[in-house]
Amino acid sequence: MDLIFQKPKENELPEQILEEGKMQGGYLYSAVLLLEAGVKFKVSSDRYLFELEFDQSNGELKIPHLRVDNSTESFYGNLMVWEQCYYPNDIFTCDYIFLKAYLIRSVEDVDLLVRRRIIINQLGKPKAILALFNRLRRHIRVEKNRYSELFMKLNAYNAVRHHGWIAILKLQYFSTPWKGVATIATIVLLVLTMIQAICALISL
Repeated sequence: MDLIFQKPKENELPEQILEEGKMQGGYLYSAVLLLEAGVKFKVSSDRYLFELEFDQSNGELKIPHLRVDNSTESFYGNLMVWEQCYYPNDIFTCDYIFLKAYLIRSVEDVDLLVRRRIIINQLGKPKAILALFNRLRRHIRVEKNRYSELFMKLNAYNAVRHHGWIAILKLQYFSTPWKGVATIATIVLLVLTMIQAICALISL
Protein backbone atom coordinates (compact mmCIF):
# COMPACT_ATOMS: atom_id res chain seq x y z
CA MET A 1 0.00 0.00 0.00
CA ASP A 2 2.83 2.46 0.73
CA LEU A 3 3.89 2.20 -2.91
CA ILE A 4 0.64 3.84 -4.01
CA PHE A 5 0.98 6.99 -1.99
CA GLN A 6 4.19 9.02 -2.11
CA LYS A 7 4.89 12.23 -0.23
CA PRO A 8 4.86 15.18 -2.63
CA LYS A 9 7.75 17.51 -3.20
CA GLU A 10 7.36 21.07 -1.96
CA ASN A 11 6.57 22.44 -5.44
CA GLU A 12 4.85 19.39 -6.90
CA LEU A 13 1.25 20.64 -7.00
CA PRO A 14 -0.26 24.16 -7.10
CA GLU A 15 -1.55 25.48 -3.77
CA GLN A 16 -3.60 28.39 -5.08
CA ILE A 17 -6.99 27.07 -3.99
CA LEU A 18 -6.02 26.57 -0.37
CA GLU A 19 -3.75 29.59 -0.09
CA GLU A 20 -6.47 31.92 -1.39
CA GLY A 21 -9.06 30.20 0.78
CA LYS A 22 -11.39 29.68 -2.16
CA MET A 23 -13.74 26.83 -2.94
CA GLN A 24 -17.36 26.15 -3.74
CA GLY A 25 -19.24 27.72 -0.84
CA GLY A 26 -16.84 30.59 -0.26
CA TYR A 27 -14.10 30.94 2.31
CA LEU A 28 -13.32 29.15 5.55
CA TYR A 29 -11.12 30.45 8.33
CA SER A 30 -8.69 28.49 10.46
CA ALA A 31 -9.69 26.92 13.77
CA VAL A 32 -8.23 29.75 15.89
CA LEU A 33 -9.90 32.46 13.77
CA LEU A 34 -13.23 30.65 13.98
CA LEU A 35 -12.82 30.41 17.76
CA GLU A 36 -12.23 34.16 17.91
CA ALA A 37 -15.40 34.62 15.84
CA GLY A 38 -17.39 32.75 18.49
CA VAL A 39 -17.40 29.18 17.15
CA LYS A 40 -17.25 26.60 19.94
CA PHE A 41 -15.32 23.45 19.06
CA LYS A 42 -16.69 20.26 20.60
CA VAL A 43 -15.62 16.67 20.13
CA SER A 44 -18.49 14.60 18.75
CA SER A 45 -19.48 11.18 20.04
CA ASP A 46 -20.34 10.16 16.48
CA ARG A 47 -18.09 7.32 15.30
CA TYR A 48 -18.54 8.27 11.64
CA LEU A 49 -15.43 10.34 11.04
CA PHE A 50 -16.87 12.42 8.21
CA GLU A 51 -19.99 13.54 10.09
CA LEU A 52 -19.47 17.14 11.21
CA GLU A 53 -22.31 19.18 12.68
CA PHE A 54 -22.65 22.92 13.17
CA ASP A 55 -25.45 24.38 15.29
CA GLN A 56 -25.96 28.01 14.28
CA SER A 57 -28.16 28.68 17.31
CA ASN A 58 -25.30 28.28 19.78
CA GLY A 59 -22.22 28.27 17.55
CA GLU A 60 -21.17 24.70 18.37
CA LEU A 61 -19.12 22.83 15.78
CA LYS A 62 -19.02 19.13 16.60
CA ILE A 63 -16.20 17.08 15.04
CA PRO A 64 -15.45 13.39 15.68
CA HIS A 65 -12.00 12.79 17.12
CA LEU A 66 -9.13 11.77 14.85
CA ARG A 67 -6.12 9.85 16.09
CA VAL A 68 -2.94 10.96 14.33
CA ASP A 69 0.07 8.65 14.47
CA ASN A 70 2.87 7.37 12.24
CA SER A 71 0.46 5.41 10.02
CA THR A 72 -2.03 8.25 9.43
CA GLU A 73 -0.37 9.79 6.40
CA SER A 74 0.04 6.61 4.38
CA PHE A 75 -3.42 5.30 5.39
CA TYR A 76 -5.38 8.41 4.40
CA GLY A 77 -3.09 9.13 1.47
CA ASN A 78 -3.83 5.71 -0.02
CA LEU A 79 -7.56 6.17 0.56
CA MET A 80 -7.43 9.49 -1.26
CA VAL A 81 -5.63 7.98 -4.24
CA TRP A 82 -8.09 5.07 -4.32
CA GLU A 83 -11.11 7.40 -4.20
CA GLN A 84 -9.87 9.70 -6.94
CA CYS A 85 -9.02 6.78 -9.21
CA TYR A 86 -12.10 4.59 -8.77
CA TYR A 87 -14.82 6.74 -7.15
CA PRO A 88 -14.22 10.32 -8.36
CA ASN A 89 -17.80 11.31 -7.48
CA ASP A 90 -17.56 10.03 -3.90
CA ILE A 91 -14.30 11.40 -2.58
CA PHE A 92 -15.30 11.49 1.09
CA THR A 93 -11.74 11.18 2.41
CA CYS A 94 -10.43 13.90 0.11
CA ASP A 95 -13.20 16.28 1.14
CA TYR A 96 -12.55 15.55 4.82
CA ILE A 97 -8.79 16.10 4.55
CA PHE A 98 -9.39 19.30 2.56
CA LEU A 99 -11.64 20.60 5.35
CA LYS A 100 -9.08 19.70 8.02
CA ALA A 101 -6.37 21.45 5.99
CA TYR A 102 -8.46 24.63 6.13
CA LEU A 103 -8.91 24.36 9.88
CA ILE A 104 -5.25 23.53 10.53
CA ARG A 105 -3.20 26.41 9.17
CA SER A 106 -0.82 26.92 12.10
CA VAL A 107 0.59 25.22 15.20
CA GLU A 108 -1.93 27.21 17.25
CA ASP A 109 -4.76 25.56 15.31
CA VAL A 110 -3.33 22.14 16.13
CA ASP A 111 -3.02 23.04 19.82
CA LEU A 112 -6.65 24.16 19.91
CA LEU A 113 -7.99 20.96 18.34
CA VAL A 114 -5.79 18.83 20.61
CA ARG A 115 -7.08 20.66 23.70
CA ARG A 116 -10.63 20.02 22.53
CA ARG A 117 -9.80 16.31 22.06
CA ILE A 118 -10.74 16.56 18.38
CA ILE A 119 -7.22 15.48 17.46
CA ILE A 120 -5.41 12.80 19.45
CA ASN A 121 -1.76 13.64 18.91
CA GLN A 122 0.47 10.59 18.84
CA LEU A 123 3.09 12.18 16.60
CA GLY A 124 4.58 14.39 19.29
CA LYS A 125 5.11 17.98 18.22
CA PRO A 126 2.10 19.92 16.86
CA LYS A 127 4.28 21.05 13.96
CA ALA A 128 4.41 17.43 12.74
CA ILE A 129 0.60 17.34 12.44
CA LEU A 130 0.57 20.66 10.60
CA ALA A 131 3.14 19.35 8.13
CA LEU A 132 1.21 16.09 7.68
CA PHE A 133 -2.01 17.83 6.61
CA ASN A 134 -0.06 20.21 4.39
CA ARG A 135 1.40 17.22 2.53
CA LEU A 136 -1.90 15.34 2.27
CA ARG A 137 -3.94 18.21 0.87
CA ARG A 138 -1.52 18.70 -2.03
CA HIS A 139 -2.94 15.55 -3.61
CA ILE A 140 -6.44 17.03 -3.73
CA ARG A 141 -7.81 18.79 -6.79
CA VAL A 142 -10.96 20.55 -5.70
CA GLU A 143 -13.95 21.28 -7.92
CA LYS A 144 -16.68 20.78 -5.35
CA ASN A 145 -16.78 19.65 -1.75
CA ARG A 146 -19.43 17.88 0.30
CA TYR A 147 -18.79 20.33 3.15
CA SER A 148 -19.66 23.42 1.11
CA GLU A 149 -22.89 23.95 3.05
CA LEU A 150 -20.99 23.70 6.33
CA PHE A 151 -18.51 26.29 5.03
CA MET A 152 -21.35 28.69 4.23
CA LYS A 153 -22.98 28.23 7.65
CA LEU A 154 -19.70 28.90 9.45
CA ASN A 155 -19.08 31.97 7.33
CA ALA A 156 -22.58 33.28 7.98
CA TYR A 157 -22.06 32.83 11.72
CA ASN A 158 -18.69 34.56 11.48
CA ALA A 159 -20.30 37.52 9.68
CA VAL A 160 -22.41 38.39 12.75
CA ARG A 161 -20.16 40.84 14.59
CA HIS A 162 -21.46 40.38 18.13
CA HIS A 163 -20.51 36.68 18.03
CA GLY A 164 -16.88 37.74 17.73
CA TRP A 165 -17.18 40.42 20.41
CA ILE A 166 -18.63 37.97 22.91
CA ALA A 167 -15.97 35.38 22.07
CA ILE A 168 -13.12 37.88 22.48
CA LEU A 169 -14.59 39.03 25.80
CA LYS A 170 -14.67 35.46 27.06
CA LEU A 171 -11.20 34.62 25.75
CA GLN A 172 -9.54 37.78 27.04
CA TYR A 173 -11.28 38.31 30.38
CA PHE A 174 -13.12 35.13 31.38
CA SER A 175 -10.98 32.29 29.99
CA THR A 176 -10.11 31.12 33.54
CA PRO A 177 -11.88 31.55 36.91
CA TRP A 178 -9.06 33.82 38.13
CA LYS A 179 -9.34 36.08 35.09
CA GLY A 180 -13.08 36.25 35.58
CA VAL A 181 -12.74 37.22 39.26
CA ALA A 182 -10.09 39.83 38.42
CA THR A 183 -12.26 41.30 35.66
CA ILE A 184 -15.32 41.54 37.91
CA ALA A 185 -13.24 43.05 40.72
CA THR A 186 -11.87 45.69 38.34
CA ILE A 187 -15.37 46.58 37.13
CA VAL A 188 -16.65 46.87 40.71
CA LEU A 189 -13.68 49.06 41.64
CA LEU A 190 -14.33 51.36 38.66
CA VAL A 191 -18.02 51.64 39.54
CA LEU A 192 -17.22 52.48 43.19
CA THR A 193 -14.66 55.06 42.06
CA MET A 194 -17.25 56.67 39.77
CA ILE A 195 -19.85 56.73 42.58
CA GLN A 196 -17.31 58.31 44.96
CA ALA A 197 -16.45 60.95 42.37
CA ILE A 198 -20.13 61.76 41.75
CA CYS A 199 -20.83 62.02 45.49
CA ALA A 200 -17.84 64.35 45.87
CA LEU A 201 -19.16 66.59 43.11
CA ILE A 202 -22.67 66.68 44.59
CA SER A 203 -21.34 67.67 48.02
CA LEU A 204 -19.55 70.71 46.59
